[in-house]
Amino acid sequence: MGSGHPGGSAGDYERCTSQVFKNQSDKNLARNMQCRTKVRENNELESYRPKLKDMERQLANFETDSGDWRRASFRTRSKWMALSNSWTAKR
Repeated sequence: MGSGHPGGSAGDYERCTSQVFKNQSDKNLARNMQCRTKVRENNELESYRPKLKDMERQLANFETDSGDWRRASFRTRSKWMALSNSWTAKR
């Protein structure tokens, strides 16, 4: 115990610390690979951004147009019912 390292020899301490650093290094390498994969995926998806904006614009136009269609359809039905009722009343 004269090595200055509690609980063991200097060799034990060095082996233990080198194993800790190796484990951390392995974890960092794995995380780095995951990060690179994610960056590659994000770059690939980025190419779709203009198309997504176009699709969002088309969807917004469709929602606006379909709202107008429902209102127009209701107006058309109301006019048709009014004409139908007036025609029936004349008979």
